[in-house]
Amino acid sequence: MKLLSLVILLSLASSKTGCKYTPQPGSSLSDVVFVVYPHIVKSKDGYYLEYQINADSTILRRLLYSRSHEGKGYYFFSTPISNNAYSGLVKQYLKEVGFDTFAAQNEVYWLNEDKSVVKLRITQ
Repeated sequence: MKLLSLVILLSLASSKTGCKYTPQPGSSLSDVVFVVYPHIVKSKDGYYLEYQINADSTILRRLLYSRSHEGKGYYFFSTPISNNAYSGLVKQYLKEVGFDTFAAQNEVYWLNEDKSVVKLRITQ
């Protein structure tokens, strides 16, 4: 009962202070074998991130996250999770995460687990 009370108290305290989970990079680009390496595509509909993971060499799925900081957009992968990797072509419109302005300024990057960054190439 004391444990339950403590969990409830901590939950209430975190909700009042605005604490929330902020995902951190759990994988680097070099940890994944790609069929299509991550890049930004500029089309008539806007910008989108495109990549494809080679499922034959990457067994576990990684979740895609994004965040912005100081006028730049960053994408990154989570640590591998227990689901099978998705091997299809991934296309995510940058407007969905508010990165279209960053792409227009060529300020979209990949954030690796060690906090190093890779500027994503923009193609047409």
